[in-house]
Amino acid sequence: LARNETRKSRSELARNVVRMFGRPELLLGVSERAIAYDILQLLVTGIESAARGEIAASVIVQRDAPRGLSRALANDDIEIAFPVLAQSRSLTDEDMIEVIRSRTIEHHLAIVDRPSLSAPVSAALVETDNEEVVGALLRNESAAIAPATMEHLVDRTREVISYRVPILNRDDLSSTQA
Repeated sequence: LARNETRKSRSELARNVVRMFGRPELLLGVSERAIAYDILQLLVTGIESAARGEIAASVIVQRDAPRGLSRALANDDIEIAFPVLAQSRSLTDEDMIEVIRSRTIEHHLAIVDRPSLSAPVSAALVETDNEEVVGALLRNESAAIAPATMEHLVDRTREVISYRVPILNRDDLSSTQA
């Protein structure tokens, strides 16, 4: 499959590598996993979307998934990017902020429900000024929101009625802001 340079054969090779992660009897060691990830990293941009989706759904949730592979998949079409943006532990705040600034609202919504969003990621989501995204952020109780960002959101409640109830339910809303 590796010698045949068609998109279909590369996709099949990627699927076979992904299946290795799901077979406990193979007991992939650290070096074998690294090689498998390297193969996927090389293949990810030149394979069918269905195969990229399989990588995203199966492999990317692994604790040792490489950041480069996670970044490539996070910047893909939302059908592929969603599980990566929602679950990948290898994405950094900078990676998520880059996605927020360059990708679609659907990508933003995949990020907004992550547990324990940092204040910089929350601020980037607020900068989108999308009512649905910001509303979802306000409902994410584990998202950290910096005081300056909260102050901005409090000001926005004068114009955006849908922010009013979720912002009042936030633990990080000061009594002065309330």
